[in-house]
Amino acid sequence: MADASNWKTKYGPVILRVLAVAFAALLGSIGTWLGVPPTVIEVTKEVLVADSRPADADPPGPMTGWVDDPEQVQKVVATCRFPVFALTPAGQAEEVPNNVFQWDTMREALSQFTPTRNQGSVGSCCPHGGVGACEYQECIRMVAAKKAGQPPPQFVELSQEVLYSFARVYVLKNQIRGDGATGASTAQAARDYGLAPRGRYATVDLSKYSEATCRRLGNVPPPADVIAAAAKHKVGGVSPVRTTEELRKGFASGYTPTFASNVGFGTRGPYVRDREGCLRASGTWPHQMFGIGYTKHPTRGWLYCIQNSWGAEWVSGPKGAGDPPDGSFWCDERTMQRILDAADSWFYDGIGGFEVRKPLDWAAAPPKRDPLAARFAIADEWALAP
Repeated sequence: MADASNWKTKYGPVILRVLAVAFAALLGSIGTWLGVPPTVIEVTKEVLVADSRPADADPPGPMTGWVDDPEQVQKVVATCRFPVFALTPAGQAEEVPNNVFQWDTMREALSQFTPTRNQGSVGSCCPHGGVGACEYQECIRMVAAKKAGQPPPQFVELSQEVLYSFARVYVLKNQIRGDGATGASTAQAARDYGLAPRGRYATVDLSKYSEATCRRLGNVPPPADVIAAAAKHKVGGVSPVRTTEELRKGFASGYTPTFASNVGFGTRGPYVRDREGCLRASGTWPHQMFGIGYTKHPTRGWLYCIQNSWGAEWVSGPKGAGDPPDGSFWCDERTMQRILDAADSWFYDGIGGFEVRKPLDWAAAPPKRDPLAARFAIADEWALAP
């Protein structure tokens, strides 16, 4: 009896499932014979994004949140005025300088850097990269206007939460289960729907980055008043960047790129830059960041500066050429090409024409190092006009 009981326990559930499937198939056949149409189930493509940190990553490594979706990227590329950056006027520039430090432009426009962003535990790296590029574009336009003797536009701090919502809900149609987005969906969202200024709206408080708000808006459309505000701040154009030569030419004309790939820079902290401010590629980060400059090193060749969204203290060590902002690091040309090979990196242009511009037309003058500047460090909740 014991053997019979064990047999039923082990194989009974399997037999019941087989009988249930057979019975369902029989009912379906009978229904078809009687002329009853079968039930049609519509299947939507769904991408699962798990916690995309390296498995052994130390805090504060958050969910990075980039989704590798070449099909979706190509759909966005097909809508671009310039589907290849080399076809833009800037992409056809013949010469570029040896150094472009776009952060000096931010320092001149605002007298200091914006706070180093931290996406926290939400996989919102894509909108952080997109907003970072757009805020740099604001500063470049401010300095360019000043140099041209024109009234500069006013700087507006932008909401990552709203761009995240536009990318996931409007562009990706809620097809991603879990956190994350693509670089392409973020670029399209900034171009087609815009970026909402930070502030207190009648329907939601966007005065300061909120992980809870970001996660909530990642699944529902923004309120109507926020949508209307964002529509006034659309990016003029976006274009995919695929080579380091294109990257240097875009940087030199004052355009700011975002980078999305699986290339990581360490599988376990602490993360420490070398004497040139570089991190060595290691491990896997499904992640989006943005670029803020490049330099030509006498022995290591072209180096590229990347701004991350993990706060100011995730990385330490020398900052390298030009004294870039906290939370940034440099990488070499081979690593940068690996990033671009993922085919989801983008240039953002505040106006849209990607015109060729000489650095002297937009770049900031070498900044004066003010020892008293640290006394007036900008706060996370600093107020900007809507």
